[in-house]
Amino acid sequence: MADHATPIKLNPAVAHATERSYTMPRMLVTTELPDGSRSQVLLDERVATSDLASSHFAAQLVERIGWALADAESVEARPTRAATAM
Repeated sequence: MADHATPIKLNPAVAHATERSYTMPRMLVTTELPDGSRSQVLLDERVATSDLASSHFAAQLVERIGWALADAESVEARPTRAATAM
């Protein structure tokens, strides 16, 4: 009998399906600037539906989303370079 385990090689399609089973939905809050300049990601969070079973977690998530939305509005309200160059 061997002293060590032989690594198992997975079929790439099976490996990809396995990786996918561990992914979670992702929430993003980004800016959208009218001049088409690069947007900023202000919140990038992975959340599972099971996380929402906790009222504490849900309240904290809503608070983080609120902060990110306020930050996005602030960024979007700033004059853009194109507008100030006119």
